[in-house]
Amino acid sequence: MSAQDCIFCKIVRGEIPSRKVYEDGEVFAFHDIHPAAPVHFMIVPKQHIASLAEVDESHRAIMGKIMVLAPRKGKPPAKAAAKAGPSKAAVAAKAASAKAAAEAAAGIAKK
Repeated sequence: MSAQDCIFCKIVRGEIPSRKVYEDGEVFAFHDIHPAAPVHFMIVPKQHIASLAEVDESHRAIMGKIMVLAPRKGKPPAKAAAKAGPSKAAVAAKAASAKAAAEAAAGIAKK
């Protein structure tokens, strides 16, 4: 597939609209149009690479950059995390702690 026909190259060039997450001179990151997770985006090199099967030593720097950017850009903003509230595990741990405290207090009261 040529860079002219590549859907990712068209997104990078602005020919196909996208919701940009990040951009610099080498990479472009954008939200997936059909997310499978709360945080789901794509990071693509601006240089056309038809397939990962074509990646070689000359792509080491750009592929490394993408791997380093992914976890940094994948963290939800602090506001979103706060809005989501405590996790189920945190709620369960708090409930177990409260139950243990109540049982301990009841044991002391019986003595």
